[in-house]
Amino acid sequence: MKGKKVLMVGLGILGGGLGTARFLLKQGVKLVITDKREKSILQSTISKLPKTIQYTLGRHIQKDFKSADFIIVNPAVPRYGEWITYATSIGKSVFNDLTLFLDQFPNNKKYIAITGTRGKTTTTLWIHHMIESSIIGGNIPHSGPLAVIHKKGNPFVLELSSFQLEYMKQDLKAPHIALITNLYQDHLNRHGTMDEYIRSKSHIFLNQTKEDYLIINSDNSYSKNFLSYKPQSRVLCISISAGSSHYEGIYIDKGYIYVRMDGKVKKIIKSPFSSDFENQNLMGAMLVAYLYTKDWQAIVTKIKTLPYAPMRREVIIQKKNTTVVNDSAGTSPDATIALLSTYRKTPRSQKILITGGTNKMLDFKEWAQHIQKEVDSQNLFFFEGSATLIMIDELRKLRYFKKDEIVHVFSSLKDIVVHVSNRKGKKVVLFSPSSASFEKFKNEFDRGNMFTRISHRYF
Repeated sequence: MKGKKVLMVGLGILGGGLGTARFLLKQGVKLVITDKREKSILQSTISKLPKTIQYTLGRHIQKDFKSADFIIVNPAVPRYGEWITYATSIGKSVFNDLTLFLDQFPNNKKYIAITGTRGKTTTTLWIHHMIESSIIGGNIPHSGPLAVIHKKGNPFVLELSSFQLEYMKQDLKAPHIALITNLYQDHLNRHGTMDEYIRSKSHIFLNQTKEDYLIINSDNSYSKNFLSYKPQSRVLCISISAGSSHYEGIYIDKGYIYVRMDGKVKKIIKSPFSSDFENQNLMGAMLVAYLYTKDWQAIVTKIKTLPYAPMRREVIIQKKNTTVVNDSAGTSPDATIALLSTYRKTPRSQKILITGGTNKMLDFKEWAQHIQKEVDSQNLFFFEGSATLIMIDELRKLRYFKKDEIVHVFSSLKDIVVHVSNRKGKKVVLFSPSSASFEKFKNEFDRGNMFTRISHRYF
């Protein structure tokens, strides 16, 4: 790579682009960075990089693409977008952080890959917790694949998004263990159709062989779609249903977690969780960790101290009469449905939901049905946005709101928190936007950080 002219498309503001740029500079490349965003937006990231880098900002130009020896893209850049299509049409090799990581990955090391619509960050964190020698990275702010590639340890435990997997190529090193936590409708503004979304996710097992493992969720309706791609690896399942215990893999029955492999059933532990969603995450992490370590005793010990990912059903305030949960990373309807299932036993009168944001071309019909069952209309608060309009429309179709009832829609997150904090009595406040944040915030983490700051001030 030394001396090569590399074009980096998309610098970004979450830290992944920063890690990629630093990796490339260490390889001795001549780096050019192009981003459609203006310098003022990217300045905080630019200030952390050497001044020797050449930039084209606010636009892309053909000259940069033509003169590059190869191109690396930020995960936010679509595989079939205008400029990447142009780059491939003129014969340029295109990588993203994942495929370049795998191109450079040491032969003497292994990696575990986790993807899915929901639960992948928590599951990745738990696998890393259970395998002491592991390195965590992937679709994690400031821990992108190229930012962690030189860290000492084995295996690498990588959370991978569909945006990263979209660029996967034949003959790159496959994960020894791949886990697909679940699949729900998401990112259709990027992928266009569910079939394309599924295809991108299926790349996680593209290069696996019979020596590798693929774990799928047999309770999820889309798992059969992955099997239609005929994975070459050994397929195992996770399930919350004892009726699915004929599958090889891991399942739960009457609160106890069992493993069925090679014709034998082993009782492992009584689950510390009551919700299906958390049990699926736990079982996925346990099975991955066992396949790598072969040590159930060590895994069970680690379950007692499981860490929690920030902004994913994170309890940020716990007082005598007030619980506040930050689920800002819940950027799709099923995330809020999962959160509500965790708090199903909380009385409707005490359960307050703050939701709403930017539309990603998702369907809110099922979401609306769950809201109708579990949240009183006077306890539902919306943050304005393009998705919010669709949410309200779906609820009106169900006659959720009483005639002439005022729907609580706010333009300020602070105003919502202040209003809710003044509510008397015991309350459980759930912040789960069910949508993206592009219209008001840099990203879901910016949104979540603001919610935490405001909540600690007013609750």
